[in-house]
Amino acid sequence: MSFKHRCLLLAALLALVHLLRFDVTEGPIVTDVRYYVYFAARMADGAVPHRDFFDNKTQLATVAGAALYATGRTLGVDPLIAMRVGYLALTGLAALLLFAIHRRLRDGSCVAGLLGMLCYLGFSLLGFLPAIGPLPKLLMGICASAAALLACRGWWTLAGLVGGIAFLDWQIGVLAGLGVFTAALCEREQRLAGATRVALGGIGALAAACAYFAWNGALGVAYRQVVLTSLARGESALAGKTFSARVLQILDSIDVACPGQTWLVVVGLAGMALYPLLLVRHRGEPVQRLVIALAVYHFGIVAFSLTDYQAYGDLFALLASLAFFAGVALNEFYFALQALVARLVGPGDERPRRARWLVTMTAVLVAVLALRIGRPRLDITLPDKIAKGAASLTEQRSVARQITAQVAGRRAVFVNCPEQLYLTGSTNPLPFGFWNRATHNAFRLSPDEQSPEALGRLIESVRPDFVLCPTPRVGHDLVISGAFERVDVHADSGSYQVVLLRRR
Repeated sequence: MSFKHRCLLLAALLALVHLLRFDVTEGPIVTDVRYYVYFAARMADGAVPHRDFFDNKTQLATVAGAALYATGRTLGVDPLIAMRVGYLALTGLAALLLFAIHRRLRDGSCVAGLLGMLCYLGFSLLGFLPAIGPLPKLLMGICASAAALLACRGWWTLAGLVGGIAFLDWQIGVLAGLGVFTAALCEREQRLAGATRVALGGIGALAAACAYFAWNGALGVAYRQVVLTSLARGESALAGKTFSARVLQILDSIDVACPGQTWLVVVGLAGMALYPLLLVRHRGEPVQRLVIALAVYHFGIVAFSLTDYQAYGDLFALLASLAFFAGVALNEFYFALQALVARLVGPGDERPRRARWLVTMTAVLVAVLALRIGRPRLDITLPDKIAKGAASLTEQRSVARQITAQVAGRRAVFVNCPEQLYLTGSTNPLPFGFWNRATHNAFRLSPDEQSPEALGRLIESVRPDFVLCPTPRVGHDLVISGAFERVDVHADSGSYQVVLLRRR
């Protein structure tokens, strides 16, 4: 086995040891990941995204989750565990791609690859969320890294294809395709041919997705939800927050979701400032393609986060980019330290070799310890509006059994309780798993119809016997209307509950 392959094996083992610490058996189904757990189960049972349930994001996470769900069911494994293990495996793949990228950026240095990969593993949220289930933005990041590596080799069509697939995981994934397209345009020779091949690859990925939706009679509704509804939601989000408010929101969510890791965010910001050095260092080399493609993608993610930032799903993408930049900064520091030690030791044979070995071992060991490899922060305490009070999957299953007994086959509408839709094996009689600004924009009768009125109208259109809500506030108008009475359903610990509204 060559030294390069031994380093890759070491990187894989470090990632495995680290990711095995995340709980896939008792972690509750929380955050926006719960939507995609439910969507994946629906698709595995034959539903078509957008046509059979509403979502304003592109659906690669749902497709991947459905494939993992079906695989688990076929193998006799709990489908939820299968989805969680599968997405943690994808997290490991994302880390290994960064190992390959940073190694390539530093002329094949395996130490550079390790330091870059360890920065990604250092943000515990990047393992915490995939351990809940399928989520958008992870495959987008994987595709962006893979597309950049393919572009570095000059495989432009395949790079464009993979960049197009990134868009199918989140609309902003278009930056991955744009990055390799820009890299092709910066070539000294055959730039038009390379850019054309990138475009054809990207069009191929989008054409395949469009063909699937057209075949299932969902192309028009997919366009309205993914493009028109998302634009409307984005415009209202922009109007509702100032730039300073978004920056403060990002800082607050970093403080909550990255306990003890704020220093790594600062290192990432330093890496952004140092990144132009890579452009200068690799000008005219094949690695320039890699540098340009990644610059467009990662700087684009940071810029988008400062423009439209919602919650922890957006933080996931931002941290992945900051981890990449943190790897750049650590490697600049590491190689500067190597050069300094070489000058201090002076010429010779044995002493410089020993000094370099000592610096290398020290750098890797310090990174492993400082970034908590093998002992990630599992004490991430998300706000109640995100975690919905759930402390464990057992508690959520307990509530699901109570809901099933209460409803007993009668019609129930689930409002913002997709985890209970999944755990009870129910299908919402209304075509959505959540109600928010995007859903309201899509289903309101006019711009003047407010969110409570629109939701109430939709609920009454199916005349349910029960309405399930995550909080009393959501069902307040239905209770005061006199049509429903409130029944609280909660786990034995009382930390997790839902509100069941029963028609009088």
